[in-house]
Amino acid sequence: MKILGWRAPPPPLNPRMLMTVIIILEYNVYRYIFNSCGLSNLWQNQGQNVNAKLISCIIRQNLQDQFIQQRYNDVNNSSKGQVYRIFKRSFGMENYLKVLSPVETGRLQGKPLGERFCTLCNNCQIGDEFHYILECDTIQNIRKCFLCNYYFQRPNVIKFTELMSTHNETILKIKLHVYCENL
Repeated sequence: MKILGWRAPPPPLNPRMLMTVIIILEYNVYRYIFNSCGLSNLWQNQGQNVNAKLISCIIRQNLQDQFIQQRYNDVNNSSKGQVYRIFKRSFGMENYLKVLSPVETGRLQGKPLGERFCTLCNNCQIGDEFHYILECDTIQNIRKCFLCNYYFQRPNVIKFTELMSTHNETILKIKLHVYCENL
């Protein structure tokens, strides 16, 4: 109904109608979950005798896998964290994140990646984690105190991946942490 060109608000739902709407929404959510997990046959044939625990485990694992796949897709198609995707091999928090914070100031300021240069040296190198930890000439003396020569002599992605993915607590907690605090 319109009054002076304005549409009148719909009448409030009575409790029975509201419950019906909620049930329909829940029904559609469950159906979507079953379909997206490849279990639409179970949804369509609900009278079958099935193991509810097994179905629950299958759905949980399937939804988790879908989330992880979507996350990897988002990371690979993003311009952020280019170094991150090189050494990120499994889903979950990497140990180095407990000690390091990535160099993201240029991204936060809206600078294009090609203009995010190291603020310590004049080599016109992108100021990413790889550069600061293994290459920057200005902090070479600090690097020598805390990291093995193996990592920063002829640095490459393989060595960087080893360092950042390490489970060696001595390297992670003491050397890498102190090194990053001294930057």
